[in-house]
Amino acid sequence: NDTTGTIKDNTTQEAINTAKELVAAITDTDKKAELEKAITEAQKQLTEKETKVEVTGKANPFILHQDRYLSGTYTGDITAISVDVNGKRYYGGTVKDGEFSFYALDKIANLGDVVTINLHGADKTIQKSMTVQVKEADKVTQAAYSVKDSNITGTFNNPDITKMNIVVNGTTYWGGTLTNGTFKFYALDKIKSATDEVSMNFYNANNELILSKNLTITVPVVTSGEITSATVAVGDKNIVGTITGDIKSLGVTIDGVTYNGGTIAADGTFKFYVADKKFTAESNITIVGYDKSKNTLSEMSIVVSK
Repeated sequence: NDTTGTIKDNTTQEAINTAKELVAAITDTDKKAELEKAITEAQKQLTEKETKVEVTGKANPFILHQDRYLSGTYTGDITAISVDVNGKRYYGGTVKDGEFSFYALDKIANLGDVVTINLHGADKTIQKSMTVQVKEADKVTQAAYSVKDSNITGTFNNPDITKMNIVVNGTTYWGGTLTNGTFKFYALDKIKSATDEVSMNFYNANNELILSKNLTITVPVVTSGEITSATVAVGDKNIVGTITGDIKSLGVTIDGVTYNGGTIAADGTFKFYVADKKFTAESNITIVGYDKSKNTLSEMSIVVSK
């Protein structure tokens, strides 16, 4: 043992028992008392050492912009904690019954922040330090989907996600392909209506659910419109006429050749320049009105006036 009265790391119960036997044979009362006192202290230290619970700790990941507290569990004689964020130390938090927490919403701001939790004993020394994983909140971003689309597609940011299913009106379908943070799931034969209730569920390799998200189904915009009049005469520069509804652009076919253009006024009148296009009184002319997505809304044949 050293001169400070602390037992050596390799001191055993057997060594103490042997020392007791040797001291018992000493006849010098004062010397014997001194050595028995030392043996009693050594026995106390050994007992404390053998019964001391090892200090361990586990810190939960901190979800950026979502979690308010750092948290985790510990074993051993821990009475306080501190937190290091990018080298700056903060004291506080609560330690109780093997669990700890520390308010950190105002301290951890970036995904790259380096965060360490320190567990302190009664003497204020650090008994255990743990690095905290700072993570983004799990997120799935769905691309626009409408009922007639073949696939549900999108992205995810959790690399642990390896499989998925969709639930359509209570029926579960497994499948899809997930790679490099993107997913695709064939749903043309599963989703029949924009009012279907559909959820997407994402799992890790152990079939543990990581995230669920309701599918947003885009309701197709129903457009309508009509070409109510269209006239042209031999020698005219323009076909002129009127339209109603959602017609936003025009196309004209003259003797099998199609041209796009024209101008539509706010009052529903239009004109389509044809002076540079060869046509006669016998020409077959058709005009078509389209919505903004180029869907055909109305079609009319034009009789050329002489």
